[in-house]
Amino acid sequence: MKYFILIIFITFTFSLIVSCTETNKKNSPNLSHKSNTPVVSITKKTLKPTPIPTITPLPSPTYTPVPDKKNENNISTILPTSTTIPDPTSTPDPPSTYIDEMAKLIFEKNVTANELILTSVKRTYWKDESMDCPEPGIYYKKYNPPDFGYIYILESNDKQWEFHSNSTGLKTVNCDEIKNTNIPTINITKKNSLQQTNKIYILRYSQDRIPVLTAEIENKIDIEKITEILNVNIPLKGTYNCKPFFQIVFIVKDKEIKFDWLCKENKNMIRGHENSWDESESIVSKEFGIIIGKYLTGKPIPAVPGM
Repeated sequence: MKYFILIIFITFTFSLIVSCTETNKKNSPNLSHKSNTPVVSITKKTLKPTPIPTITPLPSPTYTPVPDKKNENNISTILPTSTTIPDPTSTPDPPSTYIDEMAKLIFEKNVTANELILTSVKRTYWKDESMDCPEPGIYYKKYNPPDFGYIYILESNDKQWEFHSNSTGLKTVNCDEIKNTNIPTINITKKNSLQQTNKIYILRYSQDRIPVLTAEIENKIDIEKITEILNVNIPLKGTYNCKPFFQIVFIVKDKEIKFDWLCKENKNMIRGHENSWDESESIVSKEFGIIIGKYLTGKPIPAVPGM
């Protein structure tokens, strides 16, 4: 009887074990029977992993234009972040020849040497050879491009002298001497509107003092050059009553404007026929004679010393 009960207990226990094993197989994942990986039971409540935050790069700063309130068209104006401060300009050294000008003042103007000093120097540019100190009656060639030069001041007690020089200092003018000449001048071109000249006649005086047509100038370039040469202030001086050899006639809007030119005593003499000259005469630059002279080439003209 005891053995019978023991057999029943063993059989029941075995059946229970087999039943549990089958149940676990059905609930387990589909794994290969050859796999040696241990079976791990997964509970229904599985904890989700904490996500790793991503780092978003910050955008580069951008420059936003600031609108100009005064701009009616609402156009943005970019304001500068900084302003460049220019370096201070030092006073330049004067040309070395300023010593020569000091010596002239000392020995020619009796200026006391220990009182004469250089008080100012600056650089500049000159448009022509006059260096902004034109001497009456002289035509100055234009610089193209403008020439570099200096302006400097020499001073002694309460007197001062202004000098203009070129870049080397070898050409220097005392502007005060030129400005203080106090000689009356006239500008022929401006006075007579010679810029509107159509033609120029060159007449030679005969022995009977009758002007005889010798040449004509119709070339526009030469006419413009002549009127440019005469577009300067020339000094008016007392007449020498010399007998001119030529008469130059400008035709300006059908009007004749006459000048006597060149005499034995002064080959650069010029004298107007209008009352404004008041029996005075002046001088023209040699460039005037050079242009007029080429139209007289091969023509009989009086022999003039120096021509």
